[in-house]
Amino acid sequence: MRMLAWNFTLAFFWMCLWGELSLSGFLTGLAAGLVVIYLTKGTLGESVYLKKIKLWTCFFVFFLKEFIVSAMKVAFDILTPKHHMRPGILQIPLELESDSEIQFFSSVVTLTPGTLSLDVSEDKKSMYVHFMYVDYENLEEFRLGLNKKFEGKIKELFE
Repeated sequence: MRMLAWNFTLAFFWMCLWGELSLSGFLTGLAAGLVVIYLTKGTLGESVYLKKIKLWTCFFVFFLKEFIVSAMKVAFDILTPKHHMRPGILQIPLELESDSEIQFFSSVVTLTPGTLSLDVSEDKKSMYVHFMYVDYENLEEFRLGLNKKFEGKIKELFE
């Protein structure tokens, strides 16, 4: 948390230095602050802040890829005369423990085209998800695929 405060302070000084109090100036200051924090990490002490920034950036890139692939699949199905949809509601086992992890997972699932999180069980051990494209031939593998794809990465983000 201390490094985040340093980064915001450096961003503020950056905006004052350039005389530009705007969102773009602030974001540029944040990027410059990250560079300064990275270069002085030996002086300020090793921090998980830079590791978290890297993890969140990697997750964002991963999710963007998943989002684009899913959107292309849905768009293809909409634009072609034959529908390839095989909808279904499946119970997905959850290994996530905290409410914030489960909420983030639910949001990621809902934001991905072709999927919609419906409900979390009372014991928070499973989630019900509506899929537009269910692979009924490999149902168990398909069911666990969502966990393999997202849960491990989400656990890392919230450690």
